[in-house]
Amino acid sequence: LLDKETKQGTLALSNIYLEESIKILTSLFGLDNKFWRIWNTRKKEFYDASKIGKVLFHKKEVSLIEYENLCDQKSAMGKVAIDSLFILSKNGNDEVYNKLIDSHKLFSIGFQINDDIEDFIEDFQNNDFNLAYHNFSKNNNEIFDNIVELNKLLYLSGFATDLYKLSLSYFKKSKNIAVETGETKWNKVISGKIKETQSAIVAIEEYLTIVKERVSLKENVIKINSFEFSFNKDSEIEKGINYLIKEWEINLPEIKHLMILSNNEGFKNNESLHTTDIFQRGILANNLIDISKNYKIDLSKIINNEIEYLIENRNKDEVGGWSYFPSVKEIAADADDLGQMMQVFIKGNRKSIIDKYCLSSIRILLEDCYHKNTGGIETWIIPKNKRSDIQKIQYEFNINKWGSGPDIEVMANFLYALSLHNHDLYKGFIEKGTKYIFSKMSEGFFWNSRWYYGWLYGTMICIRLSLELFKHNSRLEKEFAETISNIKLNITKNQNEDGGWAIEFNGKSDPLNTSFALYTLMILDKSTDKSISLANGIQLLNKMQNSDGSWPATHFIKPRLNEPYKSKVISTSYALNTLTLYNGRVTV
Repeated sequence: LLDKETKQGTLALSNIYLEESIKILTSLFGLDNKFWRIWNTRKKEFYDASKIGKVLFHKKEVSLIEYENLCDQKSAMGKVAIDSLFILSKNGNDEVYNKLIDSHKLFSIGFQINDDIEDFIEDFQNNDFNLAYHNFSKNNNEIFDNIVELNKLLYLSGFATDLYKLSLSYFKKSKNIAVETGETKWNKVISGKIKETQSAIVAIEEYLTIVKERVSLKENVIKINSFEFSFNKDSEIEKGINYLIKEWEINLPEIKHLMILSNNEGFKNNESLHTTDIFQRGILANNLIDISKNYKIDLSKIINNEIEYLIENRNKDEVGGWSYFPSVKEIAADADDLGQMMQVFIKGNRKSIIDKYCLSSIRILLEDCYHKNTGGIETWIIPKNKRSDIQKIQYEFNINKWGSGPDIEVMANFLYALSLHNHDLYKGFIEKGTKYIFSKMSEGFFWNSRWYYGWLYGTMICIRLSLELFKHNSRLEKEFAETISNIKLNITKNQNEDGGWAIEFNGKSDPLNTSFALYTLMILDKSTDKSISLANGIQLLNKMQNSDGSWPATHFIKPRLNEPYKSKVISTSYALNTLTLYNGRVTV
């Protein structure tokens, strides 16, 4: 009903605009001007397009000429602007007018092809003729019950790329004619569409490169580690641990983050495709340490192996630390990676590693990247003075591409590690930084993240820091007591009816954010009482487990818009950390 009302409202609004347009055109041309003959012709072309589309929808074979005619007819009202200007110019040049009409036709064909690619599913559902669907389904003999799957195959097969290249050819022909007319504004419009189409082609090619690499990682699996573990198949926790062990034995291919950072974007590296797993393995190692402690299971062999991997993959320059993509020279070491590795070393009883490999990065962050007036700390670890050529490039990329300034969840992760390492030494930075973090809360009960999806990850990380600080400062604990209580209350209030939590408020529950919420509630409430809220969340988390022992991958890291990173290994490690923490609490 809502859709019906919306369409009716849109149609009514369209009629109003049409009436107003006619009034304006009448004031320009009067009633007897030849413009109205052209107007009626264009209007007939436009309405005929609907009939043509229905005819083509039922045809098995549709020629390119028929499609071109459809596109031209559908865009007939767009030609009214050219008609109007030609008539108003009085001394109009017929040659220029005809060229603009030709250019408009070619532009309209290219535009419609792009539209057909992007509206593949919608046009199918509305029984509208769509060149992408018509040609692709005709050339693909497989029967697909799911139009979404067919849409994916459109891109995976390279068919969408071929169509974009076809539309690009029309845009270029349109532009060549437009250049001859000297109409710069029209030329600019076409150029914008050319650039947009080229970007779409590049995006698909990058996506296909990543897909192929993912397939290669799965196909070239080799068992390089071994860990003996006889798990209880009736235990969700042990099934999950077994899944992580099996993934670790083949060197964790699923955890890798693949991304295209090409020369087109200004990156100057040997390759465009970059693969990383360092930060992810830092998260995994941290969770495995907690799981082994909570569940009383010896995972030291795996944990020690991961620690050595993290040490080996550190930056070996004067700044030190870790970069998210070490193969990309434009990406500096960052406080988030540093904080994550420090936590692993501390909790893994390897604190000496920090003195050996982390102090330089800590010093630069607290001396050159620290905002004394607010207590904020920059994310990127770049010296303020005497920067190397690479550091100058990194700084420029931070300003123009990644963004500068303190990122709340990154600060909280780093300050938490700093407190675990030596709270007394860094007390001033930790306390002032935490106050800064609390000043950046949203709606008084959660923290949004710059680099992560949703509201619960940032909230969990900030709460964890706060509780660590309160161990050393009872005054601040009292100062923020009401706020902490409000956070706990609102996390519970935003629990879904099924017992879980989601990336967005009122969204569909997922295992990762359910884990974040449950973990946060448990560390906030040290009592051993297993509340109904916790019990319902845990029950849902158990239900969400896959048959192989894993939990579904959920959007987690957002390196840039519309390019989410997610991983079953990461989701599983957080779910197990939460379940084992809950399992270790004594029921009252």
